[in-house]
Amino acid sequence: MHTHFVRNYPISIAIVVAASVFSIAAVSFAAIVSGNSTTGSSSNVTITQLTLAKPASAAEGNILIATISTNDGAASNVTPPAGWTQILRTNNSNNVALLSYWKVVGASEPSSYQWQITPSTNAVGGITPYSGVDTSNPIDVSDGSTGHSKIAIAPSITTTEAGDEVVALFAQSARGSFSTPTGMTEKYDINRSSGPSLASDEALQAAAGPTGSKSSNLSPAASRQWATQTIALRQVSAPPPPPSTPIAFDAGVSNGGINPSVAITRGTSASNYVGIATAVCVSAGTVSGVTWGGSAMTQLMDEAESSGAGHAYWFYIINPSTGSQTVAAASSAICQLSALTYSGVNQSTPFDTNFDGASHSYVKNLNASVSPGTEVTTTGTTHVDNSYAVLADNYQVDITGGANATERVPKAVYDRGSVTHPAGSVSIGILNNSGSNELIDTFMIALQPAN
Repeated sequence: MHTHFVRNYPISIAIVVAASVFSIAAVSFAAIVSGNSTTGSSSNVTITQLTLAKPASAAEGNILIATISTNDGAASNVTPPAGWTQILRTNNSNNVALLSYWKVVGASEPSSYQWQITPSTNAVGGITPYSGVDTSNPIDVSDGSTGHSKIAIAPSITTTEAGDEVVALFAQSARGSFSTPTGMTEKYDINRSSGPSLASDEALQAAAGPTGSKSSNLSPAASRQWATQTIALRQVSAPPPPPSTPIAFDAGVSNGGINPSVAITRGTSASNYVGIATAVCVSAGTVSGVTWGGSAMTQLMDEAESSGAGHAYWFYIINPSTGSQTVAAASSAICQLSALTYSGVNQSTPFDTNFDGASHSYVKNLNASVSPGTEVTTTGTTHVDNSYAVLADNYQVDITGGANATERVPKAVYDRGSVTHPAGSVSIGILNNSGSNELIDTFMIALQPAN
């Protein structure tokens, strides 16, 4: 048997293997926990400088939530320290303003943070640290409200995530204190002699949905101008637990020619096997079908490559026979055939049918000319945890796998081995290791786990 190298049309094939019993709707989370808060106040000066100490318990990776209240409401200009992102600003006319901010604690932080407020006014504030919050997207939802009454009411919001930490913030223009809303825990209540006054309360909401409004009685019991906010902090996803029977690479071979064939023997020590064949044809070559041990394989994909001359194909078979089996492609020209087996694959729905986000079970990435030393990265979105990628380059000797690649078929198939990924975006790269520009077209699929 002679091997033919497909050198001028390196259409590359990638598999993203998803191995977990958990769907994206069943992701586990790390609970949000708050630490001790710090508070501060500032009086009228030319420029009001409100300094708040960093909480002693704040650790790298925590989220800090800062709350600022000023007299003069909308007339106050508030500038936060570097690195702080505003969540909301709620103005009760020119009576009182309530502002909230978040920040991720870095490896090196100052001992305090200073807000600049103009024109001169009175201001109070507090900072609370939170662990277990998603640092890339910490705020699930937020809203604010204002009023003039004896009871300040923070608005109801509808959370979209389970396990959100709901923070209710209350400010009033004069001196006073706030009662703790039912079912919440007070973090601080700042009672400044000439106002404003500020309070923060929190509660865990186990299920996504409406929080309900949060009411606080003002003391002394008199109608006051007030502003409130309700903020839901989003939990960070916990690392997915290891699957009980992960998808695993079993065997792989490759060969090229007209009507190419290979012999492959699948393992017997695991279960839920699937056989995969990729075929790449140069020029105007096409593949009319592939058989595995004499049984016809199911075609998953037929895509023209970027030059319009060649074609790339995916075929698969569920539970291929044991023992040595011949995998053969019927082709009209020279094609490179690779055959692989994986265990632990779902036997009824082996592929993620929305891998590209547009109801397709594969992602294609066509590149007519890739310069030497350039890595082409293809990205899809998985819907189960513990994914890992497999890359087939169809024996193109001038192409090598990118980062994290483990060779499965010499110079033809690479994967990411035991590296796992939570459900979501997953990428794999292929590197042009030649000294000239190359056509590199890649295709990825996602296998789904058996349990």
